[in-house]
Amino acid sequence: MLNKKQWLGVALAYTLFVFVASLVSINVTIAPTIKYKDKIVHIGIYIIYTIVWYAYFNSNKQNPNYTKAILLAFTTGILIEILQGVFTINRTAETLDVVANSIGIALAILALKQSKFRNTLNLEK
Repeated sequence: MLNKKQWLGVALAYTLFVFVASLVSINVTIAPTIKYKDKIVHIGIYIIYTIVWYAYFNSNKQNPNYTKAILLAFTTGILIEILQGVFTINRTAETLDVVANSIGIALAILALKQSKFRNTLNLEK
């Protein structure tokens, strides 16, 4: 599948997407009848974010390590909330966003701990 350098490219591109999507004002309505829809979006974004960085950090490793991906995803979420609170007009920093991000990170790790899922990333030699 992808080698370490390619995973880095994917991870950096997705990180750029997360920052832009989180800091730029977007006037798009997503399923207006769903309660906490933005939190569901946060969960999904951080599932992918954690998996992509995990794939980069663990390319070609026999023993997976989740720590770097977890710390990076959590730190990124906190940083984005701080930036939203300080630098944006139409966005606000919310504690529930951090909670939703953390749920996404936890779900990603649970999925990654399933060897069948991890094998689909083709990370092991």
